[in-house]
Amino acid sequence: MRHSVWPFLLGSLLLAGCVNYEKQEEALDDSMIGLPEADLIQRMGVPQRTYTSEGHKFLAYEHQSESYISDGGMGMGGFGMMGMGPYDFGEPSFDSGEVDVSTCQTVFDVVKGVVQNFSRHGDGC
Repeated sequence: MRHSVWPFLLGSLLLAGCVNYEKQEEALDDSMIGLPEADLIQRMGVPQRTYTSEGHKFLAYEHQSESYISDGGMGMGGFGMMGMGPYDFGEPSFDSGEVDVSTCQTVFDVVKGVVQNFSRHGDGC
């Protein structure tokens, strides 16, 4: 029995891309340490939330990503000419599977107007 190596290679490349993306995100966040708060906001945009406590100002940025997880099925909506005519089956549809939404929140700690540190939370980090 012969097995195709393509699914393995594609999966490996996708995983490597995710790891590389995570390293790039962390390097970007690291580059914010030491910046004035105004520069952080200029680069990252207005934060979704802020919280102040005991001289610390926390600026939270949230990022969501969606991925489609297929169960391998393909629904046939159709056969025929674009759903017209006596058979009116429509076009093929790939409606089996689900959408996975991942969230990552990056929180920057600002003290005396300067970024001191950051933390990341969520299943999409």
